[in-house]
Amino acid sequence: MGKISWDEKSCQHAGNCVKGLPNVFKIDDGRFVIDGNAASAEEIKKVVDSCPSGALKYKD
Repeated sequence: MGKISWDEKSCQHAGNCVKGLPNVFKIDDGRFVIDGNAASAEEIKKVVDSCPSGALKYKD
């Protein structure tokens, strides 16, 4: 499994990640949480690529 990173300052809060993979990208007690084990690498890469601000990155 690769590494997912999130740049809070770049994030535009479009919600593509949360809508696309709610088991991986979620808001928990007002904080953005990423569970990289909740989906396949291919699924995660697809959602990361849909991030309009580029705040999400995936590295193998």
